[in-house]
Amino acid sequence: MFPKLIKKISNNYQYNSFSRKIDSLKEFKNDYDSIKFNTKLEKSFLISKKNSFLFDRDGEIVLHKNNNFRLVKYINQITKSKNVNYILDYGGSLCNFYRVNKLILNPNINWIIIDKVDTINLGKKNFKGNKFKFFSSAKSLDKFINTKQISIKLCLFGSSIQYIENFEDILISIKKYNCEYILIDRQPMLIQGQTSYRIQKVPFWSGGYSFPVKMYNYSHFISILKKYDYVLLEMFKGFGNNFKNGKYFCQIYKRCS
Repeated sequence: MFPKLIKKISNNYQYNSFSRKIDSLKEFKNDYDSIKFNTKLEKSFLISKKNSFLFDRDGEIVLHKNNNFRLVKYINQITKSKNVNYILDYGGSLCNFYRVNKLILNPNINWIIIDKVDTINLGKKNFKGNKFKFFSSAKSLDKFINTKQISIKLCLFGSSIQYIENFEDILISIKKYNCEYILIDRQPMLIQGQTSYRIQKVPFWSGGYSFPVKMYNYSHFISILKKYDYVLLEMFKGFGNNFKNGKYFCQIYKRCS
């Protein structure tokens, strides 16, 4: 049974095919929206929940948790006050970043997860209490933040920006919330070539799924953040092998106005 459930994933595991170009995200069917993927997402989450030595990511059981100590250090420094601090986690799925790093994160952090409807429904079903809040629309998120008068210190994007069509609209909202920091984890970006739409092909041993993505040229991406008054403080290599014309980055931005 276990050989079918557990695929040992090394430190070099990553989705390394971004070669095929398309014209827009809407041009290609997204396997993230399939019933099969959502069923697998919940199944793998429940398996890892019962086994402390396992973890799940994107519907797969993995043995390597990929703790990002460098990024966690920034988060803990930003949220070191005794008061409750909120992190806005875009594309946070089933609290993936928190679950991987919970033993080394400040305990005073509450998480606001924004993701697609099916994932948010799974989150609400499986996470109870006030530490986690789940939203699938900007309107409901705005209402919650304004009603509760919540202060958002930082926003986190964990390998999710490539799936977002309206990223600049999100930056407008983040700025409206007076968010001071934007942290980006495991973001695939192009070193050579212009920003373009691609197909991300997942290896067959991880389901063989295909996703339309927007691959940003890293310097173009930095200029977009600067346009909304967020300047790059630090950039370092993210988890994952280099791929053709690009690699994975972690980035730390701070608002300058």
